[in-house]
Amino acid sequence: MYRRLKPIIALLFLFASCIVGEKEYIYENSNFRVVLKEQCRKFICIELINRHTLSTYSAIPDLIIYDDGIAVEGGIVVDYNTLLNDDIKSCKIEDLYSCDSLYDSHTDSIIVVFGQEKGTHKRLDLAIYKSSLFDFRNGNYTLYAVD
Repeated sequence: MYRRLKPIIALLFLFASCIVGEKEYIYENSNFRVVLKEQCRKFICIELINRHTLSTYSAIPDLIIYDDGIAVEGGIVVDYNTLLNDDIKSCKIEDLYSCDSLYDSHTDSIIVVFGQEKGTHKRLDLAIYKSSLFDFRNGNYTLYAVD
């Protein structure tokens, strides 16, 4: 009898720990603050906050996957805060990093794509496209983890 209960109890414990195991990552640069909420290794919310106007865009991001179901990993990206006059030629090798899986959020008014720095999660690569929201301008941004 007890042998049959052990797997059931183990599964219930795993399920319960996943429900309460919410993580929060906070990233900032001079323009934006991003709050990512993760539950069971899946992002359940992104809050993009304009630090000057305090306007907030919130969404449930989707993992970007290839047609065969494999998650898209970010290639090599540059730390945009280190560029001189937005010139890619001014970047150094230590300013480059790669990202874990990429996520996005699409609406009629904005497209947000982001990825955390692979392994350390110290930086966030953020891209905003097709934005008609005044407080969230199109561009590529690097945000840093807040302790």
